[in-house]
Amino acid sequence: METIQVKVGDLIIGGGAPIVVQSMCNTHTSDIDASVEQCIRLYEAGAEMIRLTVPTLDQVKDLAKIKSILRGRGINVPLVADVH
Repeated sequence: METIQVKVGDLIIGGGAPIVVQSMCNTHTSDIDASVEQCIRLYEAGAEMIRLTVPTLDQVKDLAKIKSILRGRGINVPLVADVH
C-alpha cells in the first residue's frame, strides 16, 4: 500500500518517512496545568507528536492555551486534537 507524505508541524509522516513517536495525554484537556505538565514529560521522554482529547468546543480553547504555554517554554512538538 502506498501512502502520501503529510506535514504535521515540522514533521513529515507517511509516504516512506521515518516512523514518528507519538503519545496521547490521559489528562482532561480542560485541566490546562496538568495537560501542560504531561505534555512536557512526554516531550522529554521522546514524543515527537502529542494527542489530546477534545470532546467539546470549550476544550478547543483549552488546547489553544496549552499550545501557547508550551510554545512559550520552547516546546514546539505538534499537538493533535483527538476529536470525539
